[in-house]
Amino acid sequence: MKLLSFDQSTMKTGYAVFDGADLVDHGVIDLHKEKNAWEREQLMRIKIKEAIKNYKPNVVVLEGVSSKSNPQTVIMLGRLQGHILSAAWDHGSDVKIYLPTEWRKLDGIKQGPRTRSELKQQSIALVLDAYGVELPEDEAEAIAIGIAYLKDSGAIPDDKKE
Repeated sequence: MKLLSFDQSTMKTGYAVFDGADLVDHGVIDLHKEKNAWEREQLMRIKIKEAIKNYKPNVVVLEGVSSKSNPQTVIMLGRLQGHILSAAWDHGSDVKIYLPTEWRKLDGIKQGPRTRSELKQQSIALVLDAYGVELPEDEAEAIAIGIAYLKDSGAIPDDKKE
């Protein structure tokens, strides 16, 4: 089973590719230099579509849009999620969406009264422990979202840190 997971963002979208439980590729679609939001969204859409076309995943996993303080951000993330769903369906990939609280719980990340930065640091630590690589938060969270799916689907045991 080939899995492609995304930690989508309006500026930098992390992605991770798994073959079974093996992490085979990861990276960031970095468009933070594009100041025009509409142009950035369209470029992100194209890059995500290319990733799905190139990696040919059986399953695409992504983070669900949760309530943010800025309504415009929620709208942009919702549209980006729609682009990912459309590209996945066009290529015949199954799709799984996890809210941030869901995938973090599956990964054993302690949530409670923690800052966003503390949560991201836990994802970075999880990836370092599971795969021996220290990565920026966007990539680490994409990998962590993939790990959550692998645990949820039974591809790796919950107690195994891979």
